[in-house]
Amino acid sequence: MKNNFETMFGEKVAFELKTIFTESLGCNFRNQVAHGLLDDNDGQSHHSVYAWWYVLRMICHSLVRD
Repeated sequence: MKNNFETMFGEKVAFELKTIFTESLGCNFRNQVAHGLLDDNDGQSHHSVYAWWYVLRMICHSLVRD
């Protein structure tokens, strides 16, 4: 059964965002930020850059209308 988030964004995007930000088997970026576990160099890690790119991509796609 799909939740509202999956219905709105689709299964692929929902999976990707869950993996990036919340899943402990993923990079669990939200937990690291929330608990202050990131240092200055972690802002340049591939997890940080990918999270930034993915959110920017979502914003850009939302601005383009077909």
